[in-house]
Amino acid sequence: MVLILVCFVPGSASDQGPGQIHTNPHVLLLSSYNPGFPTFFEQINGVKSVLSPDTVHLDIEYMDAKRFSSPEDISEYSQIFTRKIRHLPAYDLLLVADDNALNLVLAEKQELFNKTPIVFFGINDQKKAELHDTDPLITGVMEAVSMKETIDLMIRLQPEARTIVALSDDTVTGRADAATFLGYNRSYPGYTLTVLSLADMAWSEYALRLQKINQSSSVLLLSAYQDKNLKTTNFEEGLRFIKENLPVPLYHLWYHGMGEGILGGVLISQYDQGRNAAIMAERILKGTPPSWIPVLKESPNPIRFDYHEMSTYGLKPSDLPPGSGIINHPVSLFEEYLSYILVALLIIICQAVVIVVMVIHIRRRRRTEQEFLKYQGHLEEIVENRTRELKHSNAELNTTQKKLQQYVTFLTLREKDLQKSEEKFRNLVEDINNILVTFTPDGIITYVNPYAEQFFGYTAAELVGRHLIGTILPEYPENPEVLKQFVYELGRTPEKFKPHENTNLKKNGEKVWILWTNRAIRDDTGKVISVISVGSDITERRKLEGAIQEANNKLNLLSSITRHDLLNTITSLIGFLHMINENPDEKQSYVYRKKMGTTLIKMRNQIEFTRDYQDIGVKKPGWHDISALFSRAIHVFRETPVRFSCDIAGIEIYGDNMLEKAFFNLVENSLRHGMNISQISLRMEHENGGIVLVYTDDGVGIADDEKELIFEKGFGKNTGLGMFLVREILHITSISIRETGKAGSGARFEIHVPDGMWRPIDDPDS
Repeated sequence: MVLILVCFVPGSASDQGPGQIHTNPHVLLLSSYNPGFPTFFEQINGVKSVLSPDTVHLDIEYMDAKRFSSPEDISEYSQIFTRKIRHLPAYDLLLVADDNALNLVLAEKQELFNKTPIVFFGINDQKKAELHDTDPLITGVMEAVSMKETIDLMIRLQPEARTIVALSDDTVTGRADAATFLGYNRSYPGYTLTVLSLADMAWSEYALRLQKINQSSSVLLLSAYQDKNLKTTNFEEGLRFIKENLPVPLYHLWYHGMGEGILGGVLISQYDQGRNAAIMAERILKGTPPSWIPVLKESPNPIRFDYHEMSTYGLKPSDLPPGSGIINHPVSLFEEYLSYILVALLIIICQAVVIVVMVIHIRRRRRTEQEFLKYQGHLEEIVENRTRELKHSNAELNTTQKKLQQYVTFLTLREKDLQKSEEKFRNLVEDINNILVTFTPDGIITYVNPYAEQFFGYTAAELVGRHLIGTILPEYPENPEVLKQFVYELGRTPEKFKPHENTNLKKNGEKVWILWTNRAIRDDTGKVISVISVGSDITERRKLEGAIQEANNKLNLLSSITRHDLLNTITSLIGFLHMINENPDEKQSYVYRKKMGTTLIKMRNQIEFTRDYQDIGVKKPGWHDISALFSRAIHVFRETPVRFSCDIAGIEIYGDNMLEKAFFNLVENSLRHGMNISQISLRMEHENGGIVLVYTDDGVGIADDEKELIFEKGFGKNTGLGMFLVREILHITSISIRETGKAGSGARFEIHVPDGMWRPIDDPDS
């Protein structure tokens, strides 16, 4: 008795968990709007149709966020609301109407409603439906307008209207609904969807435009609160103004306005929203955990029409789609007394049923008594036979038990032998210096050896039970189905991929190349039940192969550049000598000798370029400390007034041994062409797939039409080779560079280093 009484003692929400039954519950309804808003009392009436004042104590708070919607207003109300809740007894359940109220409650939930069940309704943000998945105390009803369904309805009722006009304004809701409306243009070939917006006109001009709409158009009201002069009105006044000037039927997406001039539509019913939320709340108060009640994601929007408006425009009930509801429909005499007629018929039917049931019951009882006497003797005979059978079965069970004991002993000995064999195999696998992974045909990892743990940076517990994709196989968002198909085929026919090279991923994000040898484990029927993959790290080999290819390409280009440029230069020198011999004038000869000197300087620069260019890719690429590299590159410029800074520490990149020359050329390019440079800096940013080294100066910058040309050979005001050499050095190890600065505000070079080509200096795999 004591335990029963304890269960019914009223307590705070923090003392009661989901699943407990509440008596005389105390419920708070927080509305985003105020009693003057058209939907407010529809929501309240819907809630009260389920939560009766006789059984539930309902408090109502409203934010008035439609009129006071600034962040300051919301913050001020939040402070007042929080202060009130702290001084009131704790609530057993919280009902939240519309998005603003839900956002406020979620912000204060941890402090005020940590253990209070929350039921929301009238919510437009579809992401809020996911709250049910993350918080077991939250559920509710989503709200979504049925715009396309209403447009279909308009076309059905007004087939002659080839233009569909939406009435809107410049409010946030009006703009959003208008954009959604226009998005359906392609869905209705042969029809024109257009918006008549108060954002473009005053109320007086709006009236003239409404009056010009004829029967070739149908009209949908979205929003009409404010004109271009910011003159505002409420919903009722706006609707009255439209009806006074509009000669055709008016459709709507919300129930408010029905009976005041709206013909109808597929309508959001705030009454139904409140009622459905209250039904959920009632279940929770009766002991159902909120986590058992899924969010109602499909907004229950009924089709409704006003009979008065139907009569005005000549529509009959038979013209409407099946399931349509009609308000203000005149009641016939039969309909008026239908309830009385049904009650009378029900009473007559019930009496007839009772009589028939009693007659059947009497007949069955007599027949049952006769059958009982007949079978009583038969049952006694069956019991006697079953007793004999049970004795015989008991003897057989004793014999079977002895055989089972002998079989268990045999299995125990076999199990010990298997354990010894398994231990030998495990010692062999764990001692090899290769990666070993086993997985199911569906790609679920079942085992990794210690070497694989050390190589990938995962523990076995972090990998076993997870899928290959997303752990040691990188995800490819641009084409995920190709990767899934690869794993599917690998799991069923691993012999096709023996051996096989592919990109893999370490825990720290580093991409590596591995040569895999795959073998299938099959059951007695030949079906693959597991795959064993043994891998070797070939990352360095792949990098060297790429560097060798780049070096070969570079040498071919070097040969072409040297032969072409030097031949052109020598031709120029021969031409100048010829001109001197043909023209002995000393003054003219001086001009030609000066041009020959300039040409020889150009030839020297070309030869120096080939010396630098031939060194690219000659030696094996290596890891370089960015900070130390930059310091060496700027050493010769320390005497200049330029201030250098490098905000990168503890990072290495994999590149050609000419990397220092690349940074030297960047600095020299800034000092030569930047004009009045005072500051040069180098910093690092992270991005998907790698890092970005950002080099900037405060010079004149680079014109937009030259941002790509500066990396071309021969472009520029000096030799035209410095920036070309920078790009070639970086490209050896797949590092790219581009200029993204703003002309007049300094140069900005972004050097993109992909994953696998950079690492922290203290990396254990270094």
